[in-house]
Amino acid sequence: MTKHLIIIPGIGDDHPVYHKGVRMFSMFGYAPQVHIFGWNSADPSSYDARLQQLNSFVDTLEGEIYLIGVSAGGSVAANCLATMPNKVTKVATLCSPLAAFSSRVNPLLAVSIEETERHLAEMPAETKNRILSLHALYDPIVATHLSKPLGVKSVTLPTILHGATIFLGLTIFSTRINHFFKQR
Repeated sequence: MTKHLIIIPGIGDDHPVYHKGVRMFSMFGYAPQVHIFGWNSADPSSYDARLQQLNSFVDTLEGEIYLIGVSAGGSVAANCLATMPNKVTKVATLCSPLAAFSSRVNPLLAVSIEETERHLAEMPAETKNRILSLHALYDPIVATHLSKPLGVKSVTLPTILHGATIFLGLTIFSTRINHFFKQR
């Protein structure tokens, strides 16, 4: 059975580090790929169509489906699980805001986080147990408390800074994500 892995990048949409993650997770036996969400448009009215595009893609896949949401992509990954709990196997988020910022953010991200907060409030514990949130010891971009919603397993990586934690989370610490994905 194919183990699909979809990496959903954050604001900035694509970066070579995501493709390093693809190479790393292919060594674990996944069929990984990067799904560009289109954060740079920042158009909040496009959120539903963008999530539906991801959901439609996920719906075409056969086998186990794992999502890694990186930074802003974590809220999208959690929302995809919430809307497709019978299709998505597990989700890992990396340096992701799963709760609202106190300051202004990308308007598209603000909509995604609002949906995430609503979904997590309504999500059964069994579904929340299929989410792992990884974050840094210190992250000035996404404060670590925003990555620790109630009822979601949280892991603090021995790292600091947003970009460094993302790089290390998709490479050296990818074994933590793989271990979570393999747990039944």
